[in-house]
Amino acid sequence: MAVWDDVIPKDELEKFASGGMGVTRVGFGDTPALVIVDMSYAFVDGAFPLGDSEVGWPAVAAIERLRATARERGIPVFYSTSVWKESAVERGLWKRTPEVDRALQNPKAYEIVAELAPRAGEPVVIKTAPSAFFGTDLLRMLVMRHVDTLIVAGMVTSGCVYATAVDAFSNGFRVVIPEECAADRSRIGHKVALFNFHMKYGDVVPLDEVLAYLNAPDVAAYLEPTPFIDSDTPNVREFARRIVGDETDAVGKAVRLYYAVRDGIAYAPYRDFRSPETYRASAVLREGRGFCVGKAAVLAAAARASGIPARPGFADVRNHLSTPRLRALMGDTDVFYYHGYVELHLEGRWVKATPAFDKALCDRFGVHALDFDGRADSLFQPYDRAGRRHMEYLCDRGATRDVPAEDIMRTFIASYPGLAAAAPTPETQFRAEAEQTSADLP
Repeated sequence: MAVWDDVIPKDELEKFASGGMGVTRVGFGDTPALVIVDMSYAFVDGAFPLGDSEVGWPAVAAIERLRATARERGIPVFYSTSVWKESAVERGLWKRTPEVDRALQNPKAYEIVAELAPRAGEPVVIKTAPSAFFGTDLLRMLVMRHVDTLIVAGMVTSGCVYATAVDAFSNGFRVVIPEECAADRSRIGHKVALFNFHMKYGDVVPLDEVLAYLNAPDVAAYLEPTPFIDSDTPNVREFARRIVGDETDAVGKAVRLYYAVRDGIAYAPYRDFRSPETYRASAVLREGRGFCVGKAAVLAAAARASGIPARPGFADVRNHLSTPRLRALMGDTDVFYYHGYVELHLEGRWVKATPAFDKALCDRFGVHALDFDGRADSLFQPYDRAGRRHMEYLCDRGATRDVPAEDIMRTFIASYPGLAAAAPTPETQFRAEAEQTSADLP
C-alpha cells in the first residue's frame, strides 16, 4: 500500500494508472548523491511556529540512517538551508506573518539540527527560494561529481523538498525520495506531494529499498572494458598477467599492479592533449609514459583484467612544486584540473590509489613517493620532505566508469591553451626541469 492511498480517491488512482503514470519506475543510476533539504530547527522543532516535532524528529532519525550509509559508501552528501535577510526584497514574497518572521530571526532557526550537522567538506547551499537549485551552486557541484541519481530528503515535503526534487528532474537527474526521510506539518500535503511526484517525475520508495541500493555490491560494471579503460586489449591483459604472476589475493594483486604502473610507466606531462590516445590505457602502456590520467587508466584497466573492479577518479589540485616551464605553458597557474587517480574495490570497499608520479621523479623533486598497501587511501601529501607545500586538493570530481576524455580535452584546451598547443616532449625534459626546480628551491 502506498503512503497516499488513504487520501487519493480510488477513481483518481485508476485514472493515473490508465494513463501509464506511476506504473513504471525511473530507477537508480550508477552515480548517486544525497541532498538533505532544510533540516533546520525552524522546520524540525515544534518550538518554532513552522516546526513540527511529531514528524520532524522521526525524519531526522531516518535521514541519519540514510546519511550514515551514504558516507560509508563514499556517496557525496549536500545540504540546503537559509539565512535571515533583513531586507524584505532579499527575503522574497513568502506568505508569512510578522510573528513568524520574528521567530525566524532567532540565530538557531536556520541552523541544521545537531544530529544532521554536516561534516567538513560536505557542501551546504544557502537558498532564498523553495528549490535548493535556485540561485545556488548545487547543479554545478553535482555535474562536477558526474552524479546521475539524486536522493532527496528533508522538510517540508509539499514545499522545498518537492521543489528541489522537481528541479532535479528538470535538470536531467534520476530522482528518488525515501518516504520516511521526508516530512511535512501537513499530513495530507505530505501525501499528496509524494503522490504527485511519484506519478510524474521520479520514484517515492521505502527507505529500506534505498539502503539496499546503496549497500548493493554492484561492481560488475567496473570489471567491463570501456573505450579508454580497454582492459580487453592484448597488451593490457599480458601486462596484468605478467605483473600479477602467482599472486591470488586481490589486495596483493592490486599492490603489485600499483607499483608496476607507478614506477614502470614514466610520468610525462607534455603530451598531445588533443589526442584521445593520450587517455587510452592500451596506448599509454604501449608508449611506456603518460600523465596522471593516462597512468590512472592503465592501472584501472590492468586491475579489471585481473578481476579487480576499478574506476578512474578525478580531482582539481594545486601543485605547489610545478616547474617554471610547465607553469608558463599552463598560463602561469599551479591549478591542475582533472588530476587522475584510481578507486579499486578491495575487501568490500573502494580504496583510492594515485600512481601518477614515479619514484625516480619524486626523488628529483624531493617529495615522498606515494606508497599503497591496498587498504588505506593513497593520496598526495600536502608537504614535501623539506616541509614545503606540495599538493593541495581543491575539488574532488568523483569517480566514473570510463575516462571522460572529451570533457578533459575541452577543459584543457580552454584552460591551458599553451599546454594543449605545445608539441609533446620526452619525459626526460620534465625530469631535467624537476631536478633544476628542486635545486633552485630554498
